[in-house]
Amino acid sequence: MLNKYIKNRLKSAISFVALFAVFSTVTACGSKSESLDKRLTYATGVWTQFKDSFGQGSSNNGPFVSDGEIFGASFTPSSTPENFECWSVEDFMSGVLKIYKYSDETFLEAQSIDLLDTYVEDIQVGDIKNDGTQEIVLNASCYKGQGVKAFELEEGKWSPIPDLVGSVFQNGILMNVSPDCTPSCADGGTEYTKISWDGSTFVANEIVTSKGEPVNLSVSITCPTFRPVTTLPIKPCDEGVLVRQLIALAQNVGAYADGELSSLYDRYTPALAQWILTYQYRHNAPLSTSIGNEMYSLLGRHWYGVMSDPNKSSIFYSYCTSGDPYSCESHSFLWPTISCPEYFRAAQEFPVRRCETGAWVNMIASALKEFDGKELKDEFGVGLFDAELEARIRIFQKQRKLEVDGLVGANTWRALFGNVRDSYDDMNGDGMYGPGDIIPH
Repeated sequence: MLNKYIKNRLKSAISFVALFAVFSTVTACGSKSESLDKRLTYATGVWTQFKDSFGQGSSNNGPFVSDGEIFGASFTPSSTPENFECWSVEDFMSGVLKIYKYSDETFLEAQSIDLLDTYVEDIQVGDIKNDGTQEIVLNASCYKGQGVKAFELEEGKWSPIPDLVGSVFQNGILMNVSPDCTPSCADGGTEYTKISWDGSTFVANEIVTSKGEPVNLSVSITCPTFRPVTTLPIKPCDEGVLVRQLIALAQNVGAYADGELSSLYDRYTPALAQWILTYQYRHNAPLSTSIGNEMYSLLGRHWYGVMSDPNKSSIFYSYCTSGDPYSCESHSFLWPTISCPEYFRAAQEFPVRRCETGAWVNMIASALKEFDGKELKDEFGVGLFDAELEARIRIFQKQRKLEVDGLVGANTWRALFGNVRDSYDDMNGDGMYGPGDIIPH
């Protein structure tokens, strides 16, 4: 009986020891992970003070974990090309990459790498191979070749990653950033291509935004019929003068657009929608096939006052931005808006109305100032009859008991200015100096 009791107690003791051993193992594993986290937290504070010793012009990144160890890295330039003209400098040493390992509550230099033919812009850390480890990544210019260099930890030593493809590492993504000649090389178009590691090499596998986000430029639109439109925004399958203006701007960008779109005339086809999305992407603009004034302005940056094709240049209202109006040195253009899909010069006849420009409009604004004390908000300096001026005309007409239509006809003009005092100014004999007479300066 006693022996049986002793055996049971012994058996319980052995089970307890085994259970304690398992618990200790789990706790130890947790402690190891927790210890690394605590070390990294402490190392961050040490690095904050340690990096102050790198010297002026140095860049750094740290601390970070790779292969279970804590590291930091710095780049210190030792020489740079004159005026940053990289192509004129031969075999210069740009600087030194130093890698530090965290040990005994401090950072000790573990490796020093001289970088030749390189001007490093910044130093980053990222998992460019997507294998759970951190690499040191240098964004650089003045390379004789690639624009990014990276180093990985192999058997305790940091070594350059060979055959690395990519011109920039930003937002945690390796990508190629290149000027794009579709639609045009001259208009500043840029394409971003994500670079990924496929297990054996780096490959360019998808276009992305400048922030590395996926891009969908596909168009799945069909147009069995077309809708006439006269106001913004315009959408695929619309037709009319606004579409014709948009196509004219697109054609002005480059030969690509001219060849693809010249046959469309005034129809917003799927081909035009595809061109619009491509252009927006390459100019870092929001992607949308619904076109408002923003897209007209974006394309309008490349519209010039002197055009070889008068049919194109006459589509938009041009105004002088320098010199005397009769010998203008440079021109700019008014693009369509929701309130003014087209612009006209007020000159020959009544009524003067919204979207017209010129000296007669300036005269109306001056007379209205005597009535309501407000200035004409003429940001273009062309005497633009805008929606706000039209609203003021309506108020004036209502108070003077005229027909309230927002148009400056003969009656409203006479209420603003009265009859003509000098018969010499009244060229058309209507008893007023206004549209139809000699335009004032």
